[in-house]
Amino acid sequence: MITFCTTFAKRIWDSKGQTLVDSVKDKYPEVPFLCYHENSQEDDKVDFSDTWDNLIPYDLFEEDKTLETFMKESPFSKSLSMVGDDALNYYNRSAYYWFRKVATVNDAINKCETPLLIFLDTDTEILERLPMDVLTYLDSKDFCTIKRRMGCTDICGYQGSGVVDSGIMSYNLQRNGADVAKYWYNYYKNGGAFEEVIWADHYILTSVIKHLEGGLDIGGLDAEWGAPFGHINDYIAHHRGAQYEDRDYR
Repeated sequence: MITFCTTFAKRIWDSKGQTLVDSVKDKYPEVPFLCYHENSQEDDKVDFSDTWDNLIPYDLFEEDKTLETFMKESPFSKSLSMVGDDALNYYNRSAYYWFRKVATVNDAINKCETPLLIFLDTDTEILERLPMDVLTYLDSKDFCTIKRRMGCTDICGYQGSGVVDSGIMSYNLQRNGADVAKYWYNYYKNGGAFEEVIWADHYILTSVIKHLEGGLDIGGLDAEWGAPFGHINDYIAHHRGAQYEDRDYR
């Protein structure tokens, strides 16, 4: 019923804050696990020889032949010069790297052979197998992510609160979940995302949801948003901040 998916460079694969891979092997060894790496772009490459059969590696830059040129020629090329620790510079500088998640999902929806594609950040950790009420809920929605209401604390004052968390996402490919992935990806490729103040994937996903949720059934991953369980983090932890030094480019 489910396929897991993630993306990483070698430094993230080796990071102490990378908690996902072993947890998938421990809790879901029988489930397809699509792992998008960047070996074609790196001198030091991830070695997959000691993994298990259902971990399926893909080179992101080989699967998406347009990605390398897009990263060089789009406004992303300017983002690495945005120095400073303020939220705007941090998010837009990091967006250059975080876009890999968007490209990964856009490709994975075409490789996934199960109804549900669940994307997980590498600093998440599966604590226990998802019970049937969680799976049934995900199966009833086009797309699910962790939503936040207006008024929730957010470190960036430019776009305010209510920004979603893209670290745990479920795409229902038997419904219209692929539409979310495609719109998210194409919003960057057609330049719309770069007209927004913040280019980070979760801010842009928030805009995508606002555009699509009138026609799609987009659910939140906790009881506040109508889910029949407390919070997805009861089953999948997200150790936010554990990879900050690995991901920040200052």
